[in-house]
Amino acid sequence: IDQNGLFTVSGPLAFLPSSLPATVVVTATTTDGSNKTATAIVTVTAQVAVTGVTVTPATASVALGGSVQLTATVLPANATDTSVTWSSDYSGSGVSVDQTGRVSVLPATAFKPAGTIKVTITATTNSGGKTATSIITVN
Repeated sequence: IDQNGLFTVSGPLAFLPSSLPATVVVTATTTDGSNKTATAIVTVTAQVAVTGVTVTPATASVALGGSVQLTATVLPANATDTSVTWSSDYSGSGVSVDQTGRVSVLPATAFKPAGTIKVTITATTNSGGKTATSIITVN
């Protein structure tokens, strides 16, 4: 524990994975001669690495002015960080994806694609950089 109260577990044998989760009692004592103490109970858990991600639906058709909600499922389900970042390979302004995975297409009054277009939407895990895609057909 440093002077700011930051508790750090380090070293290859700080805790063996088989011993986690582990509960540690931390006691701080003043150094001004008053001998005041305080304790905190800290639970140490192992980080679970991301091994993959899937996106559903894998394909979808969206009409002008429409939208579709995509869902990213990070594996394993108990991964420490299950967040993803959404992106699109479409360089125009007529198709967008927000950070919840909703793909939206502008209406015909604002977006006039030359025929059918295919857009690849990618979910990238914020931990490990794993990716999965969905192909959106706009017509």
